[in-house]
Amino acid sequence: MEDTNSKKILEIHANPTLDEVWDLCVRNFLYDQKKYVNEVLEIFARLGITKESKIADVSAGGGFPALNLIALGYKVDCFDGFATDLFDQNAKKEGQDVTCKKALWEELPELVSPGEYDFVFCRGNSFIYAGGGWSETSGFDIEKVRADYIKTAKIFAGMLKAGGYMYIDKFKDSELGYREKLATIKVGSNLEDLVFFSERSPESKLRKASVQRMAGGDVTNFEVKITYDLSKEELINFLKEGGFSDVEVINSEVPEEKHFDVWLAKK
Repeated sequence: MEDTNSKKILEIHANPTLDEVWDLCVRNFLYDQKKYVNEVLEIFARLGITKESKIADVSAGGGFPALNLIALGYKVDCFDGFATDLFDQNAKKEGQDVTCKKALWEELPELVSPGEYDFVFCRGNSFIYAGGGWSETSGFDIEKVRADYIKTAKIFAGMLKAGGYMYIDKFKDSELGYREKLATIKVGSNLEDLVFFSERSPESKLRKASVQRMAGGDVTNFEVKITYDLSKEELINFLKEGGFSDVEVINSEVPEEKHFDVWLAKK
């Protein structure tokens, strides 16, 4: 990533959550929103997804890119297990009368009808948490985690019409010992660097990731998130076991997605 972050400093309140910090970075530093949305629209055009199609975002977070698509007239139902307040706040700021439904993925079959959607988004490196996320490694059960991936893939496939598609992404398999400055933020009168870091251990099948707030010599860690170290080969296999007939890599169609590998999974 080009080191342009120091040229643009954003202000945030004194005690931001990780969701707020991450959303700030996504919207202002990690993506050119217009370029990314245009790339998504080109994918829609190729697949025949129109403003009459039904779309679901099952990892809506702070609302990117769902709110962008809704503003353009697309029908997007938004779900998230945790960040619904942030989504609703962003929607209000943008003058949109939409909300995000708070729901864990295992609860989705109770909220949507089978085959209701033409297209599903599961983006932002979210699917890796289908097998759980931990702050420590005790009680880690690889077989249960793998079963949870398949179970979640079945839930997503069940939401789609026959021939429907899911957009899904994941950290790159080449990621190892990764560190990147995301942004410079102003908290009160203090300037802080936000640094993302990740560590992977293929031997133990664990991945750790977090964001640090760095001010001078002081470092504040947000919670370190630990997940299964899901490989792209495993991801494709789990999706197919979950009911998707074909999974194609589409990195070349979304060059603005510089951070993750991207696939389209067809039911």
